[in-house]
Amino acid sequence: MDVISYSVALRATQDAETAMQLMEEMDARSIMPDNMIFGAAIGVCDRARDLPLALRFLEKMRLSGMQPDLVIMNSVISTSEKAGEWEQALSFLKEADRGSLHPDLVSISGAISACGKSGHWEKSLKLLGDARRRRMRLDGIAYSAAIAACQVGTQWAQAVQLLRQMQEDDIIPDENTMISAILACRDCEQTDVADELQSQLDDFRRSGRRPGRQDRVSSREQLLFQVGQAGVERRVGRSE
Repeated sequence: MDVISYSVALRATQDAETAMQLMEEMDARSIMPDNMIFGAAIGVCDRARDLPLALRFLEKMRLSGMQPDLVIMNSVISTSEKAGEWEQALSFLKEADRGSLHPDLVSISGAISACGKSGHWEKSLKLLGDARRRRMRLDGIAYSAAIAACQVGTQWAQAVQLLRQMQEDDIIPDENTMISAILACRDCEQTDVADELQSQLDDFRRSGRRPGRQDRVSSREQLLFQVGQAGVERRVGRSE
């Protein structure tokens, strides 16, 4: 087997132990792994949710004189998020930002999700706000991760505010995003606002298309969202 064959084998596996065996086999055969190999190996760790092994591969990569590219850094951020290690995810995001790499939406969304799942909703919202200030073109995934963080942190007003920001960015939230916002409101006993959001979600379902498509937003979808948001804002105004 050559480097390409090992890369194909690594990309085909979901098992971290198999990845470790393949890397050890390369060492035994004096085959030098390159960025492609390390990226594939760390990708396996991401799929297997094995952060310690991902960090081991990353360290070996650096000791071999190679530096991770953004795809590899994103894999490590994702693995950190799945392992519940929000500080590790933030550390890799900052490292990418300080270096020649430029974090993208995958990087930001992974870090937002890592912080949110660990209960650090403030950090999630700060990351999203920083991305907006940098004029990054945010997508529904980043917003969904931030709204999920608000649900975990029982921050219903912040969740509703993020839905407003999505409207400003011409992004229609998907069902998971809407459900997170609804649950955030219900957990905070904001029944009226939750009911209004639920009604808005039901309207989208009846419109014949699932919310959350990231292609062109139809005028009907935009109108439904605007009307729904107007109702939510009236409810919020009475709740505050």
